[in-house]
Amino acid sequence: MKNSPKLRFPEFVNSGEWVEKEFSNYIKLYRGSSPRPIQEYLTQDNNGVNWIKIGDTKNAINFIIDKVEEKITPKGAEKSRKVEIGELILANSMSFGKTYELKIEGCIYDGWFVLREYEEHFCKSFLLQLLNSEYMQQQYKKLSAGGIVQNISGDIVNKTMIFHTSLAEQQKIADCLSSVDSLILAQSQKVELLKKHKKGLMQQLFPSEGESVPRLRFPEFVNDGEWEEKELGEIFQVTRGYVLSMNLVTDKQTEKQIYPVYSSQTKNKGLAGYYQEYLYENAITWTTDGANAGDVNYRKGKFYCTNVCGVLLNTKGYANICIAEIINSISKDYVSYVGNPKLMNGVMSKISIKIPSLPEQQKIADFLSSVDSLILAQSQKVELLKEHKKGLLQNLFPSEGENVPRLRFPEFANSGEWEEKELGNLFNFLRGSVFSKADIIENGLNKCIHYGELFIIYKERITEIKSYTNIENGQFSQKNDILMPSSDVTPEGLATASAIFEDGIIIGGDVNLLRPKKEVNSLFVSYFLNLSKKEIMKLVSGTTVKHIYNKDISKLSIKLPSFNEQQKIADCLSSIDELITSSTKKVELLKEHKKGLLQNLFPSGEVNK
Repeated sequence: MKNSPKLRFPEFVNSGEWVEKEFSNYIKLYRGSSPRPIQEYLTQDNNGVNWIKIGDTKNAINFIIDKVEEKITPKGAEKSRKVEIGELILANSMSFGKTYELKIEGCIYDGWFVLREYEEHFCKSFLLQLLNSEYMQQQYKKLSAGGIVQNISGDIVNKTMIFHTSLAEQQKIADCLSSVDSLILAQSQKVELLKKHKKGLMQQLFPSEGESVPRLRFPEFVNDGEWEEKELGEIFQVTRGYVLSMNLVTDKQTEKQIYPVYSSQTKNKGLAGYYQEYLYENAITWTTDGANAGDVNYRKGKFYCTNVCGVLLNTKGYANICIAEIINSISKDYVSYVGNPKLMNGVMSKISIKIPSLPEQQKIADFLSSVDSLILAQSQKVELLKEHKKGLLQNLFPSEGENVPRLRFPEFANSGEWEEKELGNLFNFLRGSVFSKADIIENGLNKCIHYGELFIIYKERITEIKSYTNIENGQFSQKNDILMPSSDVTPEGLATASAIFEDGIIIGGDVNLLRPKKEVNSLFVSYFLNLSKKEIMKLVSGTTVKHIYNKDISKLSIKLPSFNEQQKIADCLSSIDELITSSTKKVELLKEHKKGLLQNLFPSGEVNK
């Protein structure tokens, strides 16, 4: 049957088709309103009225709004529309079309509609699920297309077609979906409880200011008394590395180039490559100059270090991970930021630290080494996944001069050659709207993307919007858009593409938007464009600041298989990206775990300069 779902509960299989009518046949819409100027009506008073904004949806779980960030005065509430607990409200601007249930009472501004007088026709929990379905969202998008500002009017909502079935079947569906939502909510609450539990433990495990022993201590050292305070110059010979031409350093270790070379870079914990000679063995180094001045690391085994590294030497075992971490926890406080950041030998030698006995140092060092090993193993997994993805990209897309990829999924092996098309035949081209970094605020009303974030945050697929703004008008994203930066100081930065799958995101200036006008998988194209950096860089113009224009991008040719094969490839690569993201998060969690351990294993105290 045309108007019935593919999956239906047994007792309703013979209940006939669902009825499809316009929204206005079942539901009445009432628009919110705002007292103006709103700043005069905002209040911190406990007697204020909840002021429900679109921005409050970022804290919603399962489309439930139960808290707000702002309140308005009772006088302001008189100029707004009052809503009650349990009512449904529908967003008509920004990320429009989403419907939420209220667990609080308050007032709504004109960015919301409240839905009323539907109870005779709909079960509320079913209606909430139905209105947030892809079926309804696509209608909103289609009916609002072409407007300068992306929003939906009451007329648009009232013209949408909505399915209706018996209240009994609605309730059955709602109960089923509600049970799934409950599982999701329960899991979310478990996560929050674990976070609170962890926070409580950390508060108990952290040493208080001015203590000379940590609150968390290995059992065999509980009665060993206070840690001893000494200047580094009393413990170590303080020296530094030597100048070394990087032309003599190899990226990989060989039979001749066997000793690691450490420099001031942050990548690979300062590892710059390998050299045939060494300077020191089992020592502590720190960066003396530049942006990373004060960064301290323990170097196990024989190594070479350059002249931007200071070195702490001790033959009695005091050069270990434990002491390195103690120093690293305070060294940044001694860096001079007059001109180029510096932490020179004379200053380092005068820094005082509190240290335990050598056996306790070694116990802590072994423990921290095990944590570092976990972090290293997870980091290596991330790098392996990235290499795996790189190899897949090279094989899943045709090489230059070829029209089929080397690696193809079995169901497409006989599907013929990929077709070459210009992007101008596939996409419409738009530009972002100008806003500055100053317009990005933590608790803004609307989600946004600044062009700089395309370089440092977002990859081929934008999965989570990081920034918010109070700007209300501009260029808004549509699902399946591709974003490319249009200006940068290097041409490589412009050879970047990110697919976005969320409507109503404000896109900043210096961003080119590619909006599909034919059936094409945007994520597939995003991967293809990121693989085609050399071709894109040929389109870049400018001297000091580099630019790439839509008119030039539109002439770029790409090779396309069928839509189904595009989808298969995009899904494959996306799954690899998810693994990389998941593994990267594990690394960050391990680092945070180690940081917490360090705060608990070492005594705290004021820094004495």
